[in-house]
Amino acid sequence: MSNNIIDNLRNKLAQQQAINEDIMEKNASMLDEIKELKLKLSNKNEIISTLQKTLDNLSVNKQLFHTQTQTDITEAGIKFMEDKVADVKKRKGELNQEISRQIEQIEQLNQIMELNQGIDGKTLNIESALDVDNVSLEQKGQRSGEKTT
Repeated sequence: MSNNIIDNLRNKLAQQQAINEDIMEKNASMLDEIKELKLKLSNKNEIISTLQKTLDNLSVNKQLFHTQTQTDITEAGIKFMEDKVADVKKRKGELNQEISRQIEQIEQLNQIMELNQGIDGKTLNIESALDVDNVSLEQKGQRSGEKTT
């Protein structure tokens, strides 16, 4: 009987060892699966992190694009205004030249008018003297006509 008990115990020990080895293999397999899952999770976290960085970069790029677009619009507006200012300055210069020419013409006309007034004045003086002489002659003629009449 003691051999039976020992054999039973050996069988139970062998079964227990087989169960333990099976558990150990399952634990090792589960550890490998956990490692793989951790690796996949890590990869997914890296992918999520990469996607988040990409999203952040896109957001920054969008802001930069918006800012650049605003800058381009502003620069185009400034260029347009500079062109308009240049056109106005050019036109102002042309108008100033025209005004200068007209002032010169007016001054020339004034000089001509002054000369004409001087000539007309002399003519008027001569005519005035002639008028005085004519009046004198008429008066003399009337006096002489009075005498003859």
